[in-house]
Amino acid sequence: MSSRHPAHLAELIRRSAGEVKVSEILAGGAPVITPGAGTETGEAADLEIVLDGGGQPIAAGIKCDVPIDFACAVTGWTLLGDQAGSIRIDLWKSTYAAFPPVVAGSMPGANANKPQATGALKAQGTVAGWTASAIAAGEIVRVNVDTIAAFTRVTLGLALRRT
Repeated sequence: MSSRHPAHLAELIRRSAGEVKVSEILAGGAPVITPGAGTETGEAADLEIVLDGGGQPIAAGIKCDVPIDFACAVTGWTLLGDQAGSIRIDLWKSTYAAFPPVVAGSMPGANANKPQATGALKAQGTVAGWTASAIAAGEIVRVNVDTIAAFTRVTLGLALRRT
């Protein structure tokens, strides 16, 4: 029987990095993207960001900064919670030189299509209407929780495509 312990999952991902196109960010862990062995334009990659309150409700605010080392575009998002709840997440980006990202660099912008779930266990969406979905190689993406209720753990998955 395989373990679901985060360290075990991370080891499995490391062992199969050539085949697995998933990256994992655990609470307190270092952000890393493993887009797979290829470098072809159009190649898909997934970025998973786990927001974990350690059994306590997650608080609003800045959660992590993720350096992206390849040019890509966000094509969609998925939220998966540990229970029914509500959350709205904003993604801010900046260049390395302009670090840290701030709200003025919001990728979704002020529109209602930010990654969000309302009274639900899960939600998915596209980037239609986003101010910016492209990420240049070397840019930093900051994850900020605008509002949240009930969740103690949420996984944000971003679908990326190399450009």
